[in-house]
Amino acid sequence: MDTFLKTLTEFGISAVSITGLIAYLGKKIFEQYLTLKVDAYKNDLASKSSEFKNELERINIEHQIKFSKLHNDRTEVIKKIFTDFTELEKLINNVTNTWQGPEWLDSHEREDQAGEYLKETCSYFEKNKIYFSKELSDEIENALKVCKSFILESLRVKNQSNYERQDRAFYFEKEKEGKTAFSKWLNLESESQKELKKIRNSLAGKFRELFGVKK
Repeated sequence: MDTFLKTLTEFGISAVSITGLIAYLGKKIFEQYLTLKVDAYKNDLASKSSEFKNELERINIEHQIKFSKLHNDRTEVIKKIFTDFTELEKLINNVTNTWQGPEWLDSHEREDQAGEYLKETCSYFEKNKIYFSKELSDEIENALKVCKSFILESLRVKNQSNYERQDRAFYFEKEKEGKTAFSKWLNLESESQKELKKIRNSLAGKFRELFGVKK
């Protein structure tokens, strides 16, 4: 090293210049080192960023698939519930229809049929109520209770009518009160038709909102 410095001195290069040259070279080497480190860091960051982006994309696709299936399942549940209520409306209107003929007093076939269908609808709703908000679930549960009340009232009216046939004094008492089985039957028919139509229209509106369909 001394020989090298001595040789440089003989060529007129001073120690100061040599020191500066060494410092310059050292700086360049350090800058090159930093450049390589920065480039390596950028490449590593770009690689991790790409992996993160791919992972996000995978999660997003999975979410879309799950959401799509959930939406399809919910759609089927809503369709089934609304179809059931439409059928219940027909069955209960059939139960409360005053034009049934003289056999209506001795037969519970229509009530049994409507009651069985109502039971199945309640069971299906309980298994799938997770698809509905609490507010809408409460409305559906209340609608099912209303349906049940009309079926039970039909049976009560039939029982009263049988009592009236067997006990004329009982019939005249109810007639004075304006509460004979026949008058109750007429009211039941009118009330059930009006209330069930109201329920169906309300549920149709709520279900349209869930699907984003304009009224």
